[in-house]
Amino acid sequence: MKNSALITFIVVFGFAFKSEAQCTIDFNPTQPGIYPDTLPNGMVGQPYSEDITFVMPLDTSGFDFNNFEILAISGLPFGLNWTCNAAANGCNYDPQVSQYGCLNIFGTPIQPGVYPLDVSLIASLNVIGDIPTNFYTQVIILPDTTSNNGFSLSGAYGCSPLTVSFTNNNPGNLSYFWDFGNGTTTTQENPTDQIYNMPDNYVVSYEAYNDTIPDYYLTQIGVLGVPNTWGAPADADPDMYIELYDGSMNLIYTSATVDNTQPAVVYAIPNILLSNQTYTVQVWDEDGGLFGADDDLGTSTFFGNGPSGNSSNGSTSISFSIATVGPFPVISSTDTVQVFGFPNAPNIDSTGLLLWTDSVGLSLQWFQNGNAVGGADSSSFLATNSGEYFVVATTPSGCYASSDTIKIVICDTTFTPIVTQNGSLLYTDTSSYSFQWFFNGNPIIGATGQVVTTDSTGNYWVELTSYNGCVYSSAVQLVDFTDLGEFYLENEQLSIYPNPTEGTFTLQLTGVQGKNLTVSVSDVSGRIVHEQIVQPSNSLVEKSIHLIVQPGVFFVSVSDGSSRITKRIIVK
Repeated sequence: MKNSALITFIVVFGFAFKSEAQCTIDFNPTQPGIYPDTLPNGMVGQPYSEDITFVMPLDTSGFDFNNFEILAISGLPFGLNWTCNAAANGCNYDPQVSQYGCLNIFGTPIQPGVYPLDVSLIASLNVIGDIPTNFYTQVIILPDTTSNNGFSLSGAYGCSPLTVSFTNNNPGNLSYFWDFGNGTTTTQENPTDQIYNMPDNYVVSYEAYNDTIPDYYLTQIGVLGVPNTWGAPADADPDMYIELYDGSMNLIYTSATVDNTQPAVVYAIPNILLSNQTYTVQVWDEDGGLFGADDDLGTSTFFGNGPSGNSSNGSTSISFSIATVGPFPVISSTDTVQVFGFPNAPNIDSTGLLLWTDSVGLSLQWFQNGNAVGGADSSSFLATNSGEYFVVATTPSGCYASSDTIKIVICDTTFTPIVTQNGSLLYTDTSSYSFQWFFNGNPIIGATGQVVTTDSTGNYWVELTSYNGCVYSSAVQLVDFTDLGEFYLENEQLSIYPNPTEGTFTLQLTGVQGKNLTVSVSDVSGRIVHEQIVQPSNSLVEKSIHLIVQPGVFFVSVSDGSSRITKRIIVK
């Protein structure tokens, strides 16, 4: 496994990302910007696909835009990706052909949250060059929410550890019982969030009650002992039966007779519903007229809404069995919390510019500098731009893991900066780099812009450094001051305003009385677009000059025949 690799490569090929989705342009907006400025909300675990239309400006400050290149959308939630309707062209757009383009945000988000999105691009201006530009929007991903007639769950689908919130859909009942399936139960009306640490399917049970008291049913009476009052020894064994009376001594049940049996005798009772009172059991010996009236074998009592047990009254003793049923919930519901595990972190390696991973059976997405690369979703990826790359592997359930990062630096060794000389000025029209000018092999202190003013005969060149560390050197430019004359005029003697200008500007000279001056204006290629003779009659000269030229960078030179001053001016 590699953590970084530094690679220098000659870029001589093209590469296009495949498109996963297509977008539709909304031609209603007319002002430059992106529409909508806030995307519709998404939900965890639900497919998402939304279009963004962008309207590109035609110009700024008089300079025309000739290209917009969409580089990345940073801040996307994991599970979402993007594509553009010009993916085959590297997401490059010429606003002079059409101001409209579109993006599609698609996928299945796997984490809730508020996600500000940064659409970064490069805007190319005539003459000025490339300018980094950003548009901003936002998307909110809501937690997965399910509901039933008993309760609602928020965040019931996700990766471990998973925190799930529960909402009681039936507040105001007398009591509740929750079983969250993770070993935790509660009787709270509104339970606290639950944490599920291990991947599994957890069944959540819910019950709401309007009553807290159960029903009590009498299921059995046993006669354990009776007095010897049934006529023994003439009547050898009693023929027993029982009668059951409620608290008001109303007869509610009479059993069958069990003949010729000594206690204990058990009588099955047909589930008589009891109430909150004392019940009396009367025991009899049935004589059937042979020995006169039935013999009273005594009574014993028990409490209806209570547990099973024994009771006795003198020599009469009984057992009683009471079954408790309920209370029954008025609402009973179940639902399932699904918790999934994370995959192993994918291994990542590279061979030259080819990045690859050994993760199989997972959805893959390659990232450059933290931004998803459109269409880069296979086990290998060919880097065409410098940056820090990693891959994210996602399971079908949406759980993901990131690889280590590999740094790729690609330098274009076919590129050589162009230096243009105009009098004592040297200029390179390449932008978006840092600059360092050199004279006879040594860096010129402070010469770190696109233009440098030379003051000595010798060899000059410029060194350009890109943001990713690639260094490019221009060809050597020989400046020979024997051809330029000696500099008696000083730069401080020349002022130009306004700068930039729309074509008309004022040239101001001081300390030039008695000199015949030639004022010339040339473009970056050295072509003279304006020239005139000035014969100052005093030490201060102010001259208005009007140029009829296309916007661009120009050089204004003032010469007295033996020396020259040159300054840059921008026409917009």
